[in-house]
Formats: sequence, C-alpha cells, structure tokens
Amino acid sequence: MTRGTERDAADCNIDNIDEYHAMRDEAFTNVKAPPPSEYDIAQFKEAFADNDDEFDYDRPERNAKQRALIWYSDTLYSASELLVIMPEVVPDCNEFDGVKTIQLLTAMYPEAYFLPSREYGVAIFVYPPNGTTALKTPNKIEIERLKADSCTIHVIQREDKLIHVIGLSFD
Repeated sequence: MTRGTERDAADCNIDNIDEYHAMRDEAFTNVKAPPPSEYDIAQFKEAFADNDDEFDYDRPERNAKQRALIWYSDTLYSASELLVIMPEVVPDCNEFDGVKTIQLLTAMYPEAYFLPSREYGVAIFVYPPNGTTALKTPNKIEIERLKADSCTIHVIQREDKLIHVIGLSFD
C-alpha cells in the first residue's frame, strides 16, 4: 500500500528528527474525519503485519504484507470503531493490551477521536471531539493503568484553530 503517512520499512530509522516531526505534523493536520474506510483498516493491518505469527523477520521482503515501523492512519476513529478494530489489528504488543487498554482509553475519552499510529511500538493520538477544547491530560495513575510509556501533548493548527492532541506511546 502506498497511501498514508508512512516510512519505508527499510528506511524506518529516525535519522533526521526534523523530517520525523514534519511527517508527524503533516499526518496530524491532514487527518480525515471518521469513519475509516475498508482501505484505511487494511492499511492499519498492514502497518502491524509483524503481529502475525507467520511474519518472517529474517527475510521481511518475502512477507505478503510489509509492516511500517513509522505510520499514522489517514483517518480518525471514533471510540466505538477503535474498540472493535484495535483488538483485531493489535491484540497485544509488549505491555499494550488491545482490549483492556482501549477499553480504559475510550472510557476516559468516550466522545474523542483517535488516530491509531505506529512509532516503532503502538501509538495512539487523542483528538478533542469539538476540535478546540483541550481534553484533560491523563494523570500519572491513569497513564500507569493504561500501561503507556509516555504521554505528550501536541499543539497543531488546523483551519486557523489550535488543537491540543494527546499522544500515548506503548513501546
């Protein structure tokens, strides 16, 4: 698949931090409203193709689907969409639990929109439902319950409005 904000798996190292930030900012700014299309979901599955037990790490070029270690969805997901799709695509990854983590996260932000991503590990970005009112940042206990390795706030400008996006990384 060629569409989306993705880096080639062979060139997935973040050697140029400015290039990485520019790519992420572009993804945050140009993301489409839900619902995700079938193509968006297929792209999501391909980015995490290495979660499949059949994935050949020794010869990745032989895999039918090529993972992407740096990838951002083109489309936001509602809480109900994320609850269904995430456990199917990423049932688990290190400390990330595709069911429990997403249940907790969507309970914290039931009206928010979510940008599933991959920054080597799982990353999820949370957009406020109305676009401009900043969401409450998770506290230390909530971050521990989610088993997130980091929580960041990204301020982006979209259509002359500042939007505060919460970023959660699960390495």
